[in-house]
Amino acid sequence: MKRLTLLGCALAVAGSAAHAQSSDKDFTAWFAMTFTPVGAFPQMETAPGGRTDGARQLAFRFSTWKFEGDVTRQNNFGVSFLAPSSSKVRYGVTAGWVQPSGGGGSNDGIFMLGGDLASALWQSAPNASSPNSFSLDWKANLGYGRFTGTGGGNAWSLVAQVPFKWMYQMANKSDLSAFASAGFGFGGISDDTDSENGTRPMFSLGGAWTSAGGVGVHLGMQKILIDLGPGGSPPWNTGLAVSFPMGAKK
Repeated sequence: MKRLTLLGCALAVAGSAAHAQSSDKDFTAWFAMTFTPVGAFPQMETAPGGRTDGARQLAFRFSTWKFEGDVTRQNNFGVSFLAPSSSKVRYGVTAGWVQPSGGGGSNDGIFMLGGDLASALWQSAPNASSPNSFSLDWKANLGYGRFTGTGGGNAWSLVAQVPFKWMYQMANKSDLSAFASAGFGFGGISDDTDSENGTRPMFSLGGAWTSAGGVGVHLGMQKILIDLGPGGSPPWNTGLAVSFPMGAKK
């Protein structure tokens, strides 16, 4: 199989991962998921369980990561539109940009676009005796990335996740929340002459504070698992997002 332009870029970016023990398909999936929104930005959880009465939200997102020992850092910038629907399904759309920094690899960017759907598998609601609520959700993500450097190239991902969430409503009507999520994804890369794909698991952790007015501050971190050989470890992607309500609650 010919080496893809995008895969060549991935190997240059990875630097210290050049001697990875994983297969080409494993690394292809890791790269495709990493450079589409589901892997580029740690998860945001803005509504407990299947609740769909919240206002639409606009979120500004930033995340960053790099391989240990590599001089190139990947910086991700994005904006997401998050909304409840008329059913118990919530949806979101994200546009983003990857901008490398540092002295290694290519400094060409990657444009990203993605969408997600989510709803509750199980949930508990706060009541008079307890301000806590819990939920186990399902979440599906579809993403695309386009390398803007010489030769072009595309990345795509399809990822399923199961986040477990805790939320606490404070006396001033603001909310504290935390989640842990496991996922599994398919990812691929292609150019004008060739294509390759594979699968990878991933997991995420995060938390948020949301004001009574609906403004939220979200912190998160996630890792797409891949074997980098003795002494190696896949990088943590850490992120910050701020969300703002758009209109009143339903």
